[in-house]
Amino acid sequence: PYIGAEFPKQLGFTGDGIKIGIIDTGINIEHPDFFNPDETSRFLKGYDFVDNDSIPLDTNGHGTQVAGIIGADGQLKGIAPGAEIFSYRVSSDGESVPSDLIIKAINQAVEDQVDIINISLGVNMTHYKIDDAVNNAIHQGIVVVAAAGNSGPEKNTIGSPARNPNAITVGATYNNRDSSMVSTLEVDDTQFQVLPMRGTNTIPEPISSEIIFGKHSKEGDFHDIDVKDKIVLAERGGETPDEIVFFSDKEIFASKNGAKGLIVYNNQPGIFFGELIHEYVSEDYYPSIPTVSMTREDGLKLKEMIETESFGIFNVFNHPDFIAEFSSRGPVSPFYQKPDLVAPGVFVNTTSLKNFYNITSGTSYAAPHVSGAIALLLEKNPDFTPHEIKSVLVTTSDVITDEYKEEFEFDVGGAGRIDLKKAFDAELIFNPPKLIFNLSDQKTSEEHEIIISTLDMPINIQKIEFSDTQNVEFDYELIDSGLYITAKLINNETDVFESRVFITNNDVIYQIPILVRVSEASIVILEEE
Repeated sequence: PYIGAEFPKQLGFTGDGIKIGIIDTGINIEHPDFFNPDETSRFLKGYDFVDNDSIPLDTNGHGTQVAGIIGADGQLKGIAPGAEIFSYRVSSDGESVPSDLIIKAINQAVEDQVDIINISLGVNMTHYKIDDAVNNAIHQGIVVVAAAGNSGPEKNTIGSPARNPNAITVGATYNNRDSSMVSTLEVDDTQFQVLPMRGTNTIPEPISSEIIFGKHSKEGDFHDIDVKDKIVLAERGGETPDEIVFFSDKEIFASKNGAKGLIVYNNQPGIFFGELIHEYVSEDYYPSIPTVSMTREDGLKLKEMIETESFGIFNVFNHPDFIAEFSSRGPVSPFYQKPDLVAPGVFVNTTSLKNFYNITSGTSYAAPHVSGAIALLLEKNPDFTPHEIKSVLVTTSDVITDEYKEEFEFDVGGAGRIDLKKAFDAELIFNPPKLIFNLSDQKTSEEHEIIISTLDMPINIQKIEFSDTQNVEFDYELIDSGLYITAKLINNETDVFESRVFITNNDVIYQIPILVRVSEASIVILEEE
């Protein structure tokens, strides 16, 4: 429901007849949500490129989670439960992924004539042979969807195949359109990724206070330190590896000693999702201070920073469509933008190994939301090309903002969040669906043409308007099916400016991202198909 998939499902679309290839760690073919009504498995097609056999059996769980988001049809319902799934196993652990196996899997998916390829893995670099395989698939009419990666919030962190200009690259947002609890921590201009623990409530305003190390936040850890009105940083667990210290106990002792907030960092690499409310806590327990988790790496970095008595700004609040800190960012090239759009990728409930379910996070789980959505679009419009699919998804996506109500940069959130209902109602296709202008002292204006095509209804554009942009003004001319947009430089400030053109047709509003790069010199770009 968080991407608008209920609308096409109510119309009877399930992805029936659409073939989706999932290049991943394989699949748990015995999961009850992966069976037909006649109790035969739905997911027996594909190939295992790790063990070189015909059964891509998942031993890691990553591929099973991806497949469930796309096509589960049981206790959980995927985006496209009627789609036919081909699983291609290229990794046993989800971490080490040989590039040659990715290429073999893409080529096999082409040979199997799938309609969509979902790749929720990749390499942290440009890999031309992978990109060539992706381009070949797209030239064969196959839509390729790739996860942006989990190397954010640093920029320039999108690798192949997600950096391929022809693929649809997906970043991750939280999974509730109306109210997603998020948390932020900023210390000496450094932003940390922190996740609110289950049971934590939002706070009316940010906490600005000194951060002090409280060891493991046990009762005895506060005997010699003063944490009143401060934020406590504590390590997960206890003094020994087998000591259990519940997060609720850490919160109780920190709050009893007057702390305003609690940050618990992992005692092993990576992030974790803590729970204050659990089966061993008393029924009358209610958390009284905001409590969040962070990675061990960030925790040790923060511990070192606070040795100089650093202050932090700490907040827990509800915010729609917040982009995950881990979601990889662009830019990837001066000539095109990545990611293309974002989808739910945090706290996603999906199928798992051992025939159960689990909640997981990553751009790996944002991408299959989009792949499943494309299956529904292709069921309705089987003649859609990969470029037309991308145009529809990009131009009907929802503009999203950060915690300060500022639009996320294109390098962070692409055009916006997928909105399948709007995509299903779309009547226009724009080519290209994004614009880049290059201006300078020598070239103070530039014009680009957008070719507009229609599905069934005649073009009936009612309004065209641009979002406000500093130092650049826009104008347009609509001639038949050609929309000519001109960007004109107001002054010579060198910078990169972002804008959008909003086009209303038959009361449906489309948006096209516009990037204007103002530099000291000019280049001319010629594109060939």
